[in-house]
Amino acid sequence: MEAQLCPAGGLRNIYCMGTGRTERSRCEYCTERRQVRYQEDSIYTFDVKKVIDLPETVATLTARVPMGSIPGGVVIPDEGIDIRFPESGYQEENIEFEDGTIDRIEGNVICSYVLPAMGFTYRVKLTLENVKTDGAPVVQDFIVGLDGKTGEWELDEVVFDMAAQANKIKWNVLISVDGGQTIANAGDLLLAFELKDVRFTRLEGGIDPRVIDIDPGEFNLDIDFWNNFNGEFGFNDAKIEMTVTNYGLKVPMSVNMAFTAYGDGKVKEFAGDPLVFSGWNNGNEAHKETLGYDKSNSNINDVLSLPPKDKITYGGAITINPGNGKVVVLGDGNANVDAYIEIPLDLKAKNLVFNDTIDVDLNEKLSDKILEAAIRVKAENGVPLELKDGNLLLLDANHACMDSVKVDRFIDAPVVGNNGEVTVAESNNLIRLTPDNISHIDGMKYIVIQVKAATSNNGDVPVQIKPDATIKLNLILEVRVDGDKL
Repeated sequence: MEAQLCPAGGLRNIYCMGTGRTERSRCEYCTERRQVRYQEDSIYTFDVKKVIDLPETVATLTARVPMGSIPGGVVIPDEGIDIRFPESGYQEENIEFEDGTIDRIEGNVICSYVLPAMGFTYRVKLTLENVKTDGAPVVQDFIVGLDGKTGEWELDEVVFDMAAQANKIKWNVLISVDGGQTIANAGDLLLAFELKDVRFTRLEGGIDPRVIDIDPGEFNLDIDFWNNFNGEFGFNDAKIEMTVTNYGLKVPMSVNMAFTAYGDGKVKEFAGDPLVFSGWNNGNEAHKETLGYDKSNSNINDVLSLPPKDKITYGGAITINPGNGKVVVLGDGNANVDAYIEIPLDLKAKNLVFNDTIDVDLNEKLSDKILEAAIRVKAENGVPLELKDGNLLLLDANHACMDSVKVDRFIDAPVVGNNGEVTVAESNNLIRLTPDNISHIDGMKYIVIQVKAATSNNGDVPVQIKPDATIKLNLILEVRVDGDKL
């Protein structure tokens, strides 16, 4: 706050109760509920990979078929031979996922294969029993020449149906060797397949709890009212609310916030249990869910009553799926966490001291000419507080206190109607200076105001202080001088 020299030798200052805003935050005044609502957007944002992150290779399928039962140099009969792996039914292979269980995956997957050269041609029929397209198992045929065969193909819009046995792929192969060929080398036939690079559109399962740290940040509430008052504040209905905007993540989330308030060299830690959000509601749009802290489940009133003039820092952690239940996630799922602080304008305040420093710039030396002097305080007070007795400290250019001026009555309190409306009080009070005070006028560069303030009945009656309430001060130095010295 800046003060300027008035033409009549006065100092003018305007004290505003208003609030500010930053790029990621905003502060609003709600007229219906008479409160300041401070919002900090996106204290944490995450996508589906923070919930579940599949490995690049989901499953490796290998079939080792001993060919030693066929002597070298044997000619395959005309009708050919078929070899099944396994000999009956299906082989079961675990998918490579250790963070829980997966029951179903919908999406696209790449299948790579390595089919070795064996000195004869053969055919392979791969069946993925519980990997399906259009409700039927995936079946892929390969013709393998004398040089073997490697490659990959993409399976689009497939379903991994593992509801019967979570994390299990059921598969088999049929190897066919045409007749008339000679098997000259009886080595093992090793077939290898990989399911990799899954790009799922939907996944269902039971993932293990996962803890994600919330990066530290801070709120600067930027409420001028606090900046000029030291003392005891009391709030009855302060709130901190957390809103999770969630699309495609039907996963419970436990948000455990840590808030710390700082003001006037004091620190107050927030205490409250974690908030558990249910997650996405299967709708076509993002689902918003708001939970919060008030006096019934936290010490938020104590935290804001500090008051946090400097800042409120935050951090904490989000636990994904804290109950280890079944979840559903979409491939483009994401969630965003916003924080809100609601500060009711109904407050009680006692033992307050109003503080401010005003610059002084007197253009000429006056002290040796002054017979009498006083500071006239003209004010328009729209803040429902009375500023009473205290002191004005006279400081030199080095901010050293040269003298103090006793104040019995600084500015008057406005009238507050039954509906909470404030009628601005106009004050015109005179503070007389002693001869010692007058002797320090020439060296005076700053005036520090320190006067007591309170709500009605010595701070026991709640009042409503609006963010746009102001105190306008005009301090005028009035002197009677010795005419013979002019």
